[in-house]
Amino acid sequence: MASKVDICPEVARMAQMRTRSLGVSLSNELARLVAEESVLAIDPEVDLVIEAANTLSEIDALVSAAGVNGIGINGREIDVRPMNEDGFILVPRILIGTPYLSVGTLVVQLNGHGGQVVAHVGPGSFLAQEDKAGNEAYVHVRVNIDPAFDLEKTLTSLVNAPVVDFAQNLKNLPDETELARFLTNRQEMIVARQKQIVTAIASKDAVRDSFIKVAENTAWGKLSQILQTSGVWEVRTLRFTEKLVEKFPSLSRDRIKEEIRKGGEEHGGQPDAPEFRRELIKRLTKLEVEERLKSVAPAKLKQIMDAVASGKTAKDAVNAMISNKVAVAIAVAIKEQRTAVQEFCQASAEEIGQAFSKLALQPAYATHSFDPEAGMDAINEALVLLEAGRIAENAEALDMDLAVS
Repeated sequence: MASKVDICPEVARMAQMRTRSLGVSLSNELARLVAEESVLAIDPEVDLVIEAANTLSEIDALVSAAGVNGIGINGREIDVRPMNEDGFILVPRILIGTPYLSVGTLVVQLNGHGGQVVAHVGPGSFLAQEDKAGNEAYVHVRVNIDPAFDLEKTLTSLVNAPVVDFAQNLKNLPDETELARFLTNRQEMIVARQKQIVTAIASKDAVRDSFIKVAENTAWGKLSQILQTSGVWEVRTLRFTEKLVEKFPSLSRDRIKEEIRKGGEEHGGQPDAPEFRRELIKRLTKLEVEERLKSVAPAKLKQIMDAVASGKTAKDAVNAMISNKVAVAIAVAIKEQRTAVQEFCQASAEEIGQAFSKLALQPAYATHSFDPEAGMDAINEALVLLEAGRIAENAEALDMDLAVS
């Protein structure tokens, strides 16, 4: 396996500047830099030479339009992708089956300050997954990391493999008008034609020169600005999701992202803005309570959440809602002595007995008698409402934490 590569702050800032100007993924760019440095660290006697010239990834317009992200080694361009937290790499669908991806992809595992080339995925893996991925813009492939992966041997094999001539199958080369359309509005083209255009740019020098000329005279920068804005919003969404996912364990990561995006549509793309933040936490709290406490009437859940939001404690709010004050006191005592694992279990007779014995020692409850069977429903209702109140209290505290973080 390749050695780990550290990325210095200066290089990281340059990567940020490039990705912002092109509207592309920063993680892709960092992965490419890690792969490049990993090749440079290989013994020069092996004769693996980094070549930036004539690679598709040096054409900014094509990076922005098609998502190419490769490094040139001994006349071959090898795609590079970062592995996500779920163990997948994502490659634009329009690159599958083109000469750009003919030698596969190097996989980089990023950490906070650098990364490591950990695997190579052959082009056949993408072709095998393409039909399964529906109409999404990206094809997802799971990466199986082999501890014995050897970057030097892998690259030596790739650069010495036979070259496939993709150009011989091209019959309808794109003209400058179609290249301009591909650059600024390729979504209106069928995917098969987009692939043909990528193949033509990669295989025909004349088409590549035309594309570069078109890019110089076309306002594709507007497109990259849109992509840049979209990329910034996506980063904000992911960061905010990470802050919230542990606070709302009953909601999936995707559901939280969905709610953040809904908030963005209504309140703009600043999740840290007070109005956005408060509304988002309110929505997520409601969903969390409904998911965890499905047996309680929504009206009661809303009542206790509103009470806590107005400044009441969960205990006071439940006391105001349930007339049987002894049942509420027992529920509070049970909740205080429970562990998190027991949190949503109904009260047992033993718990009720222990709680009432404890309360009987207090003057306010010393003269009370209590029938566990008759009060069971009231106790269990109080327990559930106390839990709803606790979630609402945590939401109020979360709003304050996010406001200062």
